[in-house]
Amino acid sequence: MQIFDSKVKYVPRRPLPEVLCLDEIRFSKHKDQQFVCILYDFHQKEIVDVIRNREMAYLREYFNEISHVERYKVKYVVSDMYDAYSSVAHTFFPNAIHIVNTFHVIRLLTTTIDQIRVRTMKLKTLKGFPEYNFMKQH
Repeated sequence: MQIFDSKVKYVPRRPLPEVLCLDEIRFSKHKDQQFVCILYDFHQKEIVDVIRNREMAYLREYFNEISHVERYKVKYVVSDMYDAYSSVAHTFFPNAIHIVNTFHVIRLLTTTIDQIRVRTMKLKTLKGFPEYNFMKQH
């Protein structure tokens, strides 16, 4: 990263796409760049830009620099359920529909159902009933 930064002073970002995907990757041990935010063009399959930090302050500063006209052309924002991405979608892309990645929805649903199943099975009143055996096996 240091070699790249010393040789390349400026990398322009690509224009915002119609379908903008937001996600993060673990990048560094430094707190300021532990997780970077990747902006990705869904249709072109290209990285639009990388934001040095996924925290709301950095995202707000970044998207404030992009004109309203360009931001209003984004029709969909796809992300995980990270609160900052939801805030960005609603604040900076008012004309866009925010779509939560289905992987995260299914994972949350599965976890919640499993918690309910375990809590229910701990009730001693259900032992011996067909419902108890069903939950234990499935």
